Amino acid sequence: MKKTMKTTADFLDDLKIKYELPSDYAIAKRLNMHRQQVSKYRTCKFTFDDETAIKIAHELGVNEAYVMACMNAQRAKEENVKKAWEKAAKLLGGVAAGVAIMTSPVLGIDLEAAPLLALTTASESTLYIMLNWLWMTEPNSN
Repeated sequence: MKKTMKTTADFLDDLKIKYELPSDYAIAKRLNMHRQQVSKYRTCKFTFDDETAIKIAHELGVNEAYVMACMNAQRAKEENVKKAWEKAAKLLGGVAAGVAIMTSPVLGIDLEAAPLLALTTASESTLYIMLNWLWMTEPNSN
């Protein structure tokens, strides 16, 4: 079964495979950071900040919010908070992403214009995902 919640080490491994990088030093060069920082990520003692999470998402071609949800799950100290972020990661990295990709051409939705604004949990069993759909209309150029 495919794991839905990934750690910093998992994302580093994905980069290594995708770009056939031989070492963490090569990952560090690709990401324009120090090797020591990659080593800290590798041990899973540190998580990507938001900017790094977005950079990793772009490098891997995955949903930015998915990487950010995984990082929040990894750093969560409370078990109920961790489970809420894991649910978010599952939604963002799994079925929800697939549905958005399949329906966006049909509906004419530009996924780049629909950023995820917030993920909040009201309780352990409820997850709210708020989207800001930016509908742009262009006049017909005849």
